[in-house]
Amino acid sequence: MTLLGNEERLVAALVVGLSVVVSTASPTRPIDVERGYVAIDLGTLRYENARPTGLNNLGDVCGFDQTPGVSSVDRDELAWVWRDGVFVELPRPVGTSDSIAWGINDAGIVPGSATGLQQPSLGVFWNQDDELTVLLQQQSVPRAVSNGVLTNFAGWRTDSAFPVPAVFLLGLPVDLPLALGATNGWGLAINDFSEVVGDVGGPFGLPTATYWPTASSVEVAPTPTAFSSCLDINNSREIVGYYRVGDGVGINVNRGFQWTPGVGFRTLAPLPGRAWTHAEAIAENGLVVGRTGFLDDPFPDAAIWDGVVAYELNVLTPLRGAINLTDGIDINAGGEIIALRQSVELPSLDRTFSPVLLYPRNGAVAFAAPRRSRTRELVGALTTGDFDRDGRIDTAVIDDADDAVQILFGDGTGRFTASQSIPTSGGARAIRSADFNGDGWLDLIWLTASEVAVSINDRTGGFSTPSGAFINEIVGAANVTPMDLNGDDLLDAVVSENSTAQVTAFSNIGGGRLVADTLVSAPGSSDWVAAGDLNGDGRDDLVITARKDGLRVSLNSASGLDTTPTAFDSGNDYGPVALGDLNNDGELDAATVGSGGLYVYIGDGRGGFRSVRHYPGVGTFGMFPRALALEDMDLDGDLDFVVLRSENNLFDVILNRGSGVPIAPTAFVASASPTAFVNDLAIDDVDGDGRPDVVVIDRFDDEILAHISGATSPAETPLGCNGADLAQPYLTLDIADVVAFLQFFGAGDDDADLAAPFGTLDIADVVTFLQVFGGGCP
Repeated sequence: MTLLGNEERLVAALVVGLSVVVSTASPTRPIDVERGYVAIDLGTLRYENARPTGLNNLGDVCGFDQTPGVSSVDRDELAWVWRDGVFVELPRPVGTSDSIAWGINDAGIVPGSATGLQQPSLGVFWNQDDELTVLLQQQSVPRAVSNGVLTNFAGWRTDSAFPVPAVFLLGLPVDLPLALGATNGWGLAINDFSEVVGDVGGPFGLPTATYWPTASSVEVAPTPTAFSSCLDINNSREIVGYYRVGDGVGINVNRGFQWTPGVGFRTLAPLPGRAWTHAEAIAENGLVVGRTGFLDDPFPDAAIWDGVVAYELNVLTPLRGAINLTDGIDINAGGEIIALRQSVELPSLDRTFSPVLLYPRNGAVAFAAPRRSRTRELVGALTTGDFDRDGRIDTAVIDDADDAVQILFGDGTGRFTASQSIPTSGGARAIRSADFNGDGWLDLIWLTASEVAVSINDRTGGFSTPSGAFINEIVGAANVTPMDLNGDDLLDAVVSENSTAQVTAFSNIGGGRLVADTLVSAPGSSDWVAAGDLNGDGRDDLVITARKDGLRVSLNSASGLDTTPTAFDSGNDYGPVALGDLNNDGELDAATVGSGGLYVYIGDGRGGFRSVRHYPGVGTFGMFPRALALEDMDLDGDLDFVVLRSENNLFDVILNRGSGVPIAPTAFVASASPTAFVNDLAIDDVDGDGRPDVVVIDRFDDEILAHISGATSPAETPLGCNGADLAQPYLTLDIADVVAFLQFFGAGDDDADLAAPFGTLDIADVVTFLQVFGGGCP
């Protein structure tokens, strides 16, 4: 057991009356005040009230419904999970009447407890299929769950005279040690390394903030007062909670704190004019959520801290006055927050509460009329990059009419001029650009009906005669993907095609010369493959999708690729696939599209997936979506989805909520020509303005179309419908909002500041209000 000494307590905040001196600490990501949040009021499952308790990195929420009542004996409680916009009631054990869900991890595991009139508290958990399991240590409360390799819980046993803090390893309890003088305790949070935080108490029941680095060691948090508790811990060992102080005249208030063992302790400052704070949860990037309030006000304000400054979530959420957020409960890696809403206008016994999900506000996506560039006839695919390193994006396209690859240099405005034609062996299917000889210049790789070929850049933007590796004749659709097969810092390649049940990997033996290396079994029509390091071992793995056989993963190791890939969700009809960190948890995820919509696979960092999500409602992409790309299209820091549809010559931009959850798509016309057939897409900044542009190729009209992005970041994007809802009745735009806007605008009130540039009330705010008012609230 290690007790922190007095010298470590000196770094803590000094309490003088109700003022606080905050210690120095490492900075975290500052809050983007101009971005703000969008609010989704989840409502309730069955009863009048619902209380959220947890949020995972996929945007799933857990909690419980509750009937009104003065005491717990008078109330009924019902555990639930809110997933993909729908409440799911979690089953109770036989003989129990009340259940509570306490937390949720990225695998969908939910720890909880259940009770009945003749039944003591039972420790339970539900899996991602909502199936119930009662812990072997039945009389227990598993309060939190880890995201680690093994599913471990933190909580306490209830089968003795006093609660005993415990970590449940594979469901079996291991008692945690108590600090000196303590007789009881509670484990309240656990990270992926099974480090636990909570509090311990003595004979008089006063809690003391406690940290258990292992199941056999304990430390006491260096809070300025003994009355304290640790409520959350992240994987960087940053811990948050609260301690209680007195003002010298008999009033006790809470102070939220953030503590990093071995680094330092700091007290979280309250909002201006507020008297107290309470920290509930901390994200991996150091952002903290909780609540803060006045001494004489029974309703606190939900708050978020960036380590230096406190912000009120009601102010950052432009659903003006229609909700009253009183507590920030949890925050995930994507910046989403689950908060508690209370009806402050009702008498105390009639007040209702429910969960509200907040996600960081997206930017806006728009495109100018496409800029057209002529090509040779029957162009089949394209790739982009700065081939001559002049700071302007160029393109290379497959020219089927002449059995060649055509190089076109960009002028920096989105238009391209033909420069070089490189002969191919005919029947080219796909083309990509990458550095295959390690000289820092982009080379080209393409796939024809009989070979995979590499053409080396001559360091001027010209390309050499290609060297090719012969393959079996391809008769259908096919693709080629650069990858690092063996960790030798030379890019290799993998070829997928739908006429055989296999994927072929090619090794780069130097200078871009490829030789066949590994055959990977891939049942079905395996048209598409993406490469990336799924398990953090430094080697690129493969994700393969097929039109008739779903998604498979071939992990790479020192022994090479797994020739028999692992199947995931194998019954679905999939098209293009792409990899990226969609929920900001640091692990690669996969996205694929098919006739059934969008599918998102959340990676577990170990070569598999924590969860598979199907979103049929975000769009129907036809029988043959041609391309899928992941890119930050709205400049908000999250990867979004871009899908090319050849059947109707459209591309869809589907924004990301921050946790990999898509928002309804916006369709853009790729080509307005009645004879058009767009069959490939690339995303690049072709006009050099820092925004991602969409470049498509029209096979039948022989042209490249560059759609120049006019995207605005969240800070530049007007607040929209909810931002203009300034007066009661809320959720309705009416004459009361017009009056309120005129009053706010005349008084210089920031509530009328609806459009960029924010911080200035000007004609842009008037125009935005009139436009939003004219369109109404959806």
